[in-house]
Amino acid sequence: LLREDMKGEHQAIIQYLVHAYGLGEGGEACEIEGIARDEMRHLDWLADAITELGGDPTMERERPDVSGAPPAEQMRKDVDLEQMAIDQYREHMKVIEDPALRRLLARIVNDEIRHQGMFVALAEELGAEAAPPAEEGQAAPAQVHPRIGEILNEGIRHEYTVILQYLYHSFVAEGKELAEELQNAAINEMQHMGWLAEALKDRGGEPDMNHTELALSH
Repeated sequence: LLREDMKGEHQAIIQYLVHAYGLGEGGEACEIEGIARDEMRHLDWLADAITELGGDPTMERERPDVSGAPPAEQMRKDVDLEQMAIDQYREHMKVIEDPALRRLLARIVNDEIRHQGMFVALAEELGAEAAPPAEEGQAAPAQVHPRIGEILNEGIRHEYTVILQYLYHSFVAEGKELAEELQNAAINEMQHMGWLAEALKDRGGEPDMNHTELALSH
């Protein structure tokens, strides 16, 4: 059950980051990236719980919805994803008897309810800011040069792979100091991934949020 919850958190991180990247620099993007960081903390908590039980954390994910859509619509998708998470955690709490694990899941549910409210507000805000329809004769949106697009996406895939490897190794590290160093490294790589993705979005491209093969040895 906890591994399934990890997959959902991983899905949320990627979906929210892609939606933030599409907004460029600004308060809304920063707010969404903050929610994604919260989901990364949840991922860490769940991984810790799994390792304490003698299990192996998963770096798999459910499929994020990163299809193109107006920002307000993307926020509504994120509202729905939060509801799915809330429902799943509550179902898992019904069958998990361990009091500490139930408290952990309840804490995560409280965060998800708060996130959902933030996405509802963002949907209203971004809907009100929606751009007017394009006028006839207006220039078409820019399209990224294929080679530049592939170079940027190659970097995105690499950074995503490194992030997951650092996170996994932090989850199974034998020592708090090493785990924290690896998590800080993952956060730095996430910033790099964001720069590359934003550069690609600015040029009319779409980030390829698929990682290459992971090396997850203990």
